[in-house]
Amino acid sequence: LAGALLDGQTSVAEKAALFYHNCCEIVREVVQKQLPHGVSASQGRQLVRYVRDCVAFLCSETGLARMGSLMSHDYDVYSHGVHVFVYTVYLLRSLGLPGPVIVQAGVGALLHDSGKEAVDAAILTKPGKLTAEEFLAIQEHPAKGIRFCRGLSLSRLARECILFHHEKLDGRGYLKGLSGQDIPVHVRAVSLADVYDALTSKRCYADAVRPYEALRIMRHEMSGAFDIELYKRFVMLLSGADLV
Repeated sequence: LAGALLDGQTSVAEKAALFYHNCCEIVREVVQKQLPHGVSASQGRQLVRYVRDCVAFLCSETGLARMGSLMSHDYDVYSHGVHVFVYTVYLLRSLGLPGPVIVQAGVGALLHDSGKEAVDAAILTKPGKLTAEEFLAIQEHPAKGIRFCRGLSLSRLARECILFHHEKLDGRGYLKGLSGQDIPVHVRAVSLADVYDALTSKRCYADAVRPYEALRIMRHEMSGAFDIELYKRFVMLLSGADLV
């Protein structure tokens, strides 16, 4: 897929179709395996429509090349972005936010880890604890993501998702050390989705944990990191509450 998106001989329309269908496959897998009690058939179709709108926003030669380049560097980083997109859209829809806001947050979620393309693959796949220098390289990825995406004419909202997704509600995050209401709600949703998917996915340095355990870790071992009301809403959605 990465090769096709980067191939100068393949038309933009063909690349867009490949990208769209790949995103849909990943979304369906998340819906079927990770949200078995919380998404009806109609809700699933709505998620796919959001995929269509977000993909359409990225379906320029520049946007498709950006996605192809990220996939080529680390496909797992790309697929994680699609997972985060699903959880983010699902959560923001439950808040009743306007469709255009959700679409732009979805674009930001898809691209939130773009800057990891600038991080050495040996660091991204390191099984052990990172050194201080390696962790600093990781911390630079939000700003580098913004630079990588500067040719995409992103909205302010999408840029915020990329730049601030590691901010924490208590101010202990990075890059700016934002706290509380200074972190926009769409960014708080992406941050929550980002951590939940990381915990429930197999990583080079840790096995996947069950959803209940992931939520326990987020609530008790990462206390202060997340908007507690948004967290509670997310738990309810995962439990099948009819909030969407």
